[in-house]
Amino acid sequence: MSAAPPIHRFKLGGFAATVIADSHGTINGPLSAELTFVNATPSETQAAADELQAAIGDLVRQMSSNILLLDTGRERVLVDTGNGPGGNEPGMLLDGLAAANIAHDDITLVINTHGHFDHVGANANADGTPVFPNARYVITQPEWEHWTNDPDDGSRAQLVALAERIERIPMEGEIVPGIRAIPAPGHTPGQIALLIESDGQTLLHLADALHHPVELLHPEWYFDFDVDPALTEQTRRTLLDRAAREHLLTLPYHFPFPGLGYIIPHGETWTWEPLR
Repeated sequence: MSAAPPIHRFKLGGFAATVIADSHGTINGPLSAELTFVNATPSETQAAADELQAAIGDLVRQMSSNILLLDTGRERVLVDTGNGPGGNEPGMLLDGLAAANIAHDDITLVINTHGHFDHVGANANADGTPVFPNARYVITQPEWEHWTNDPDDGSRAQLVALAERIERIPMEGEIVPGIRAIPAPGHTPGQIALLIESDGQTLLHLADALHHPVELLHPEWYFDFDVDPALTEQTRRTLLDRAAREHLLTLPYHFPFPGLGYIIPHGETWTWEPLR
């Protein structure tokens, strides 16, 4: 087993929560070379990154894939499964679970926020059996249709292998007590965010509604893997406005580990206050 990835434990009301880094790295060169937005020039991207660096320091150069594990007292829930051990960039989730003394059999629910491979890569083993044999897997119906209709996409195998086990759920509503789906389409057709509440404390899991804090300053910027750019921006603004207005603790999947922090109004847009 390789070295254990970063792990961050915290309490959310009565829930025990853990963030495990499925990937974790530093951007060493120009940020504009890594953040290749379709509708922003490298100089615009670098300027925004420089502005953000004044607020959050070198965290602007950190990127991660932050997998949330929740123990609600009734369920042990994984939000996404990362790249998996067999991807081009093998994920560290399984090593992190082992380091946290969580057996695969302990997981009772896997929520796939959407179908990109870095979110579903550890759903199934190479032989098609579930990595988490006692878990119920869920994904939204639009997301299921989008990914399983593409025979050449790597995500398809991770979903179709578990077709009889994966429950297709609505894009809005309670998944289990304390965890609600919130529509977050645009990045993919059926992506969901999650509103997690326990004993008066709330966490908004933003999935891939945005990928890097510079998108807080420019919510109109998008990558070529955002399937509907206009809807991506609309969803992003809606979620960010709510997070800022209600001062919600948030967790964007790819923000600097452990991804936890607050969305702060910044003129007509927003900035990031990491939880330290």
